[in-house]
Amino acid sequence: MKTGVQLFVHAWDDADDSWSADPVAFTQGTVTPRRMVNGMLFLLAPADSDKHETWDREGAVLPEGKYLVKTYVDSKKRLADDPAVFLTEADYFGQATV
Repeated sequence: MKTGVQLFVHAWDDADDSWSADPVAFTQGTVTPRRMVNGMLFLLAPADSDKHETWDREGAVLPEGKYLVKTYVDSKKRLADDPAVFLTEADYFGQATV
């Protein structure tokens, strides 16, 4: 069975000099043999939507900027039983800035 992962994307806010507390995008999928994650990216409505009015939600395009991608690995296979569950900090694997 392939390993399930969830990726949460946080946007950098220059005005606040910090990452968004809530994710702005999310995907869930499996790691392929080539170590890639397959899954559709879902844009989430930010709490402060007025700051992100340039977002193209229908075209699923994030605006140019700096993003933090946090990765959670389903090593306990909980997603097989409930694909709608969000993994927790106990499943945290790592993060990268793009």
